[in-house]
Amino acid sequence: MSALRSYAADHDGFYPKGGETALESLQLLYNKTNDYIGEVSLLAGISGDINENERRIKMGLPIDEKVSSWIYFPGFRVDDNGKLAIIWERQEGIRFNGLFANGHAVGFADGHHEQVPQAHWGEFLKQQEALRQATLTKRKN
Repeated sequence: MSALRSYAADHDGFYPKGGETALESLQLLYNKTNDYIGEVSLLAGISGDINENERRIKMGLPIDEKVSSWIYFPGFRVDDNGKLAIIWERQEGIRFNGLFANGHAVGFADGHHEQVPQAHWGEFLKQQEALRQATLTKRKN
């Protein structure tokens, strides 16, 4: 989340966007001119394939769901609703620090992160879809 916030600070408040896919947008955290993430391995996500992820990035190739376990939603801003989730770990049962935990590790537009319990995950996904749509609609008006 700190890498995402640093990127947004340099891009008019926008989190990474503009890649052909969501993960290619996330990959903008690491490039030849600006390295916001520090460690390329972090783009693999918590349960992704670190070695293949690093190989692809160092060769200038895009990352995808085969190497990264992040679910990322590009196009949002730091000043969007703080309850808006912009990134989460695909694999259930892992915290941001890699330790076991119930639910999914989730990062929010306001920069905080939390663990959403599996028992609430289905409802959380529905709420997030509605919140994303409301946010984008509000931005268009």
